[in-house]
Amino acid sequence: MDLDVYIPYAAARDSRLNGMLATKNLKFRVAHLNAEKGDSEFNLTGNTALIKSAQVQINGTLLAVTGQIANPLEPNIQLHVTSPDLDLDRLIPPARAEKSGDKPSQEEGGRTPEKTVKTEWPPVAFKTIAHLQIDADTGRYKTIEFQKLKLDATYDRGVIKRGDLSFDMEGGQVAMAGSGDIKDPEHVTFTVNPNITSLTVERLATVLGVPDVSVSGPISLNGRLQGKTGSLKDLLASLDGSLDAQIGPGSIARIGRGGAMMARRLSLTSIKGILIGSVLEDFANKGLPYQKIIAQVDLKGGTMDPTKLRFESDAINIDAQGRINLLEEQMDVGARLKPLGMVSTAMGVVPLVGKVAASFTEIYFNLSGSLNDPRVSIIPGQGVAGAFEDQAKGVGSVFKGAADLLGRKENKWIRKGGESSH
Repeated sequence: MDLDVYIPYAAARDSRLNGMLATKNLKFRVAHLNAEKGDSEFNLTGNTALIKSAQVQINGTLLAVTGQIANPLEPNIQLHVTSPDLDLDRLIPPARAEKSGDKPSQEEGGRTPEKTVKTEWPPVAFKTIAHLQIDADTGRYKTIEFQKLKLDATYDRGVIKRGDLSFDMEGGQVAMAGSGDIKDPEHVTFTVNPNITSLTVERLATVLGVPDVSVSGPISLNGRLQGKTGSLKDLLASLDGSLDAQIGPGSIARIGRGGAMMARRLSLTSIKGILIGSVLEDFANKGLPYQKIIAQVDLKGGTMDPTKLRFESDAINIDAQGRINLLEEQMDVGARLKPLGMVSTAMGVVPLVGKVAASFTEIYFNLSGSLNDPRVSIIPGQGVAGAFEDQAKGVGSVFKGAADLLGRKENKWIRKGGESSH
């Protein structure tokens, strides 16, 4: 240590330090963070500390830091942090069991305990500006193991002006750019532009905390979202933006909401009459392989509008559009299912057979009601319009062939104009 200290009696805020400060094997503890093996060298000039080098183990995670910190009363912080193995589970404190506003439990004797104090930043956070860069060769967070993590963030008195994050994960890449007003840590206003490439749906679902995902395969996704955190309902109501995703190849299984909806569609007697062989059996037992799922959705005010949703497989293609109310968990989506009139080498079946192969090639239906238990209804007229046109042109008894294939129940539907499954 070699310091020249100047502290004016009448103006302590004008105090100055000049010189050099070095530490060796420094140990300290702040909140849940336990630091040890702290070796560092600082150059002090006026109200600025230049970090020439600093290395410390915090909760067993090795960090190296360079940069500078100026003006302690209104801090200006510029830091570059590197780590060979960044264990965020050790550095980030565990979430509290109960947040402010949650319904408190009753203590013994019927007395209600006091609510947890609302999370607030210290006053100095609203006087601080900072630029933070983080580079990590490898690391982990919860169940995620990542490589080549890079973070570049600019902070100004309670607002993240810009943040760029990227990392590799299980053969895929995740990148996002965004900003956020974090003055109220429990109600953060944010904008984020995600860009995900070749990450498995299963892993992404685990990261997002989504159970029982029905789709497997790699996903690529990009878009723009803005919103405000809080309760789940508050977050969904605030979301505004769009997402564009492509998934596959992979398979869809009969689990979760997506799998349940697919099972409901394929269980319609009208569709069973066209799909033969092992298509339905394979879906029930081991899932339905697919080549591609394309999804384009707009989100606003608690609703999600699939402007384009396409499912492509060797057995069937499905296109859908509509609206999903995320707050009330209700949906109203129209869809078109097209069995393919070709041999599926993957399944060893001919999904569409008989005289109707040339004309009865599409079925239109609607999914409405609860997301957990949607009502699926065939829309009459649209799916057999081509058959009527061909018969009128004298092609032959195509409509009769379709009626014979569908069977007695579908004859009733054709005459009366509808069929539904609930």
